[in-house]
Amino acid sequence: MPNTAAAPIASAPTPPANRLLAGTLAATGWWTYQLLDRTPYWNPWLRPLVLAAALVVAAALLLSHHLRGRAAVMVAIAAITVALSGSAAYTLSTVASTHSGAIPSAGPSGTGGFAGNRGGAGGLLNGSTPSAHLVSVLDANADHYTWVAAAVPSVSRAARARRRRSPRG
Repeated sequence: MPNTAAAPIASAPTPPANRLLAGTLAATGWWTYQLLDRTPYWNPWLRPLVLAAALVVAAALLLSHHLRGRAAVMVAIAAITVALSGSAAYTLSTVASTHSGAIPSAGPSGTGGFAGNRGGAGGLLNGSTPSAHLVSVLDANADHYTWVAAAVPSVSRAARARRRRSPRG
């Protein structure tokens, strides 16, 4: 009777989906490293840890077709954890800090941000102290309004609202 046993599992090629997941996780680790590098003095140990963990788990994903049960679940959990670690760190930093203005910045303060700035869309909404002319325009006929406000660029100053009388009840 001929030997119909399948080839050993160790010689089975890595499925394309595993290669794609491993490559995606390695790229995510590299990109997370790049983004965390924008704030090099904030938790500097986190950048190399995330990158190394991403590469280790990516290698495990390449071999995960050999794993069954809890081992496969652990590799999946590790991949998700590594992929979300940079975002989670920025989220915790954002939650732990005080914010003001219309569009608070996410993550730790540093040199990053949109268009090289911190604060909204590249500083678009970073207001300044209004000029005397603007204040006089807002004050003109203000007795006829409950609220007087100026919009961009003074949005970060809470729309320069000036209360003139009690709201109608």
